[in-house]
Amino acid sequence: MPLPELISTTAHGGTVHKYSLPGGKHPFDRYLACFLGSCKFCTGYAEAIDHVHDLQDTLMTTAS
Repeated sequence: MPLPELISTTAHGGTVHKYSLPGGKHPFDRYLACFLGSCKFCTGYAEAIDHVHDLQDTLMTTAS
């Protein structure tokens, strides 16, 4: 299985990694969105980057 690929980072340290997973007749991609140790697997890049931005907004607002 190939290693995950870093797709993007944010200015505050959020990351999105792409995982290519074998399954059925074709491989499929999943995206892991993380910020400060809180992570979620997403089915698309747009969902993943939105999740990272939502986490940043939530966690940085509660920290202030």
